[in-house]
Amino acid sequence: MAQRLAPPAETFIEHMNNLATRYLHTDTTTHAVPWGGTRNGTGLVDYIKAYERTTRQHAHGWITEMALAEKPPFYWLSIRQGIVLVIRRDPDNLGGTVAVLVSDLGLCDPGTAATIALTEHGDFYDPHAHDNADPATVFIDGEACASPPPRRAPDGQWLITPEALARFVALATQARHRSIANAQAAQAARDAIVDSRHGVDLDYIRGLLHAAQIDPDELHAHPAGDHTVAGFRLRDNDITKLADLLAYYGVIPICREEAHPRTDTTGASA
Repeated sequence: MAQRLAPPAETFIEHMNNLATRYLHTDTTTHAVPWGGTRNGTGLVDYIKAYERTTRQHAHGWITEMALAEKPPFYWLSIRQGIVLVIRRDPDNLGGTVAVLVSDLGLCDPGTAATIALTEHGDFYDPHAHDNADPATVFIDGEACASPPPRRAPDGQWLITPEALARFVALATQARHRSIANAQAAQAARDAIVDSRHGVDLDYIRGLLHAAQIDPDELHAHPAGDHTVAGFRLRDNDITKLADLLAYYGVIPICREEAHPRTDTTGASA
């Protein structure tokens, strides 16, 4: 008996659309759909198995071939430790597959790709908007009900159209820019506090580093409550450079034993 051929790509997209709208109440232009069954609904494998009247093995193989095509109608996503990866053919292993970041498709930079995540319903997950969010109020048959905030999807496999993936990339790019801007604003606020307390003092310390031919940006300071903590790290020749400068200005050296007096068994200093 001849093996049944896979339906055309258009049929798979139609099945994805029907699965999303009829059973998952989502849209394939904005959401990913689960590969297999999840607690939130049926996956595409079982949907195709039922509607194409085939075996699960055939449905699985058809989806795999479609997703691994050179120009796939949808991408195969794998979530590993919260990071969304794309399963592609391994060019170095005939017949094998490899998991790559979305940035490897040329859609964004690696930093943005590392922030792409899914909700349990296949939507884009934004930790800044969703983490610790209050439950939303929804109305079911006229009754107000509390809907929990979106949660990050656990490790698993999903399928996503190029349109939905492009939307994810755009949202991840916006979220990353917003996160960077917030971090810069927070750092500027901390710097303002430090400068109001010790601005001139720190300028002298940066001048000391510069005189020793050490990058003044190595100096870091931050507020800690009512106090300020500052420090810098010296590496290799920088240690010698600063020591030579201090010796030139006549600073008296203190050896380790003098800096940490030994204590006898009675607790008195030696």
